[in-house]
Amino acid sequence: MKKVKMLFLLSFVCLMFFVAVPVDAHAAPAPPLRSVTITDVTADDNDVVHIEVVEIGTSKTRYVYCDNTLLKENIREMQMLDLNGDGLIDGYVRYFTTRYRVDDIVPGFNLNVRAEFTNESRPWNVISTSRRFVFDF
Repeated sequence: MKKVKMLFLLSFVCLMFFVAVPVDAHAAPAPPLRSVTITDVTADDNDVVHIEVVEIGTSKTRYVYCDNTLLKENIREMQMLDLNGDGLIDGYVRYFTTRYRVDDIVPGFNLNVRAEFTNESRPWNVISTSRRFVFDF
């Protein structure tokens, strides 16, 4: 009986400690979206073609079109950028999956890519860019 009371008292004290102690968490605000650049065309291990886009800052919504088709983002391949080594995320490298495979890319093939990213903290700030890739090999 004595052990049960002691266990109950210890449980109560532990519970009160965790409930009564306020947690003060701080997070740095997301950096504003400063630039969006369509940088490359890549292929994965399955020969699916992806568009690489570098974003400096933080976006809320992302639309990337290839030949007027909306592309789906490959979230598993996203990379975070720390440009100045301070441990804070400055931007992201994002990949968007096209409907093309490596076999579709022949000499003279063109990809017309357009990207439109909306700022996370200022939704009225939309950055758009476009790029045309011509494959001559």
